[in-house]
Amino acid sequence: SVDRAVSAIRAGALDFLVKPVAEARLMEAVEAAHSAANLAHPPKSPQAHAPLAEFIGISEPMRAVYAQIRAAARSVAPVCIWGESGTGKELAAATIHRLSARAHGPFITVDCGAIPPDRLESELFGHRRGAFSGAISDKPGAAELAEGGTLFLDEICELHPALQPKLLRFLQSGQIQPLGSDAPRRVNLRIISSFSGPPLEAVRTGRLREDLYYRLHVVPIRMPPLRERPE
Repeated sequence: SVDRAVSAIRAGALDFLVKPVAEARLMEAVEAAHSAANLAHPPKSPQAHAPLAEFIGISEPMRAVYAQIRAAARSVAPVCIWGESGTGKELAAATIHRLSARAHGPFITVDCGAIPPDRLESELFGHRRGAFSGAISDKPGAAELAEGGTLFLDEICELHPALQPKLLRFLQSGQIQPLGSDAPRRVNLRIISSFSGPPLEAVRTGRLREDLYYRLHVVPIRMPPLRERPE
């Protein structure tokens, strides 16, 4: 069940597979776990609580964030980062990518609130020449560009309701189908999403589908505002 899978991930599992298990999916999970196991662990020294990347501060709330980022980097599960504007959500996502086994791959960001709804599907999944007026050549989408790396969906609750079912199908199948194409293809990437407020509130207000919430909200990280860490 989704609840059991989420509980397992939060308890430390690297991934979960849905029955019946495809051989390719199984091998992908094993290889990812093997790569994660070979990553160097942070030294047990006074530097263990030092700020990560460009983060500033060693207050208790930030030390908790650094520990969550390190733990998330060792996992392959979807990560949901939430907090007020300016708290460092994109920096946290980029740091998780840099510390993960996918660090060699690209880190692609899609600002779901800045792209017009009529262009967002093409930006996410790409299009083929002639798919619509103005499509004069093939264009890869963000999901294809993030192959082997991480796709960061910033402000995911701003995603147009008509596109949310398509994103859900992509998360379930791992396949993309560019506009104007009849042939879906599988992509290998990790999803990190961000919210400007509590994710469950987006579900309660109807801005985000509940089933999409459960797909994204597996490893949650809350970024504290400065007023909670004045030191």
